[in-house]
Amino acid sequence: MIEYVWTQNHLTKEGYRVRFTVFVLEQHFAIETDERDFHCWHLLARKDGQPFGAARIFSDDGKEWHIGRVSVLPEFRGCGAGAALLAECERKAKSLGAERFALDAQVRVRSFYERAGYTAVGEEHLDEYCPHILMQKSAQDVYNPRPNSKRPRAGESSPAHGLL
Repeated sequence: MIEYVWTQNHLTKEGYRVRFTVFVLEQHFAIETDERDFHCWHLLARKDGQPFGAARIFSDDGKEWHIGRVSVLPEFRGCGAGAALLAECERKAKSLGAERFALDAQVRVRSFYERAGYTAVGEEHLDEYCPHILMQKSAQDVYNPRPNSKRPRAGESSPAHGLL
């Protein structure tokens, strides 16, 4: 069974481990946490109780929601886990009033976000020596909410249907 757990302004130890594994151990980024972590909604994804993915969302104006730190452990890649995480972030942000989404994508995975409906905006830039590009998407393109489901509150689980 797959579940999503949202926490507000609190990155769980499991979520931190996923992000640290992907961004620090695998991709060699020096900095994984920042001050934004204290002002975000954090997503932890588990399959059969085992954490496999994490992400965060935040907004400065309530209209444009930034999606970031989308991370999937290597053994769960290639089966739709990343797309499921991204879709869950979009659903949550839309439930919070999002009109559009933005993210700072690593250029090497730009096509992943393009397949999800994102469009590159502006020029490439470096983040810790890694090329990134700003990408955006309208929230009108996102179906929300899931049929026959209630919106989970902070810290509650939400089962994912038909993913992985």
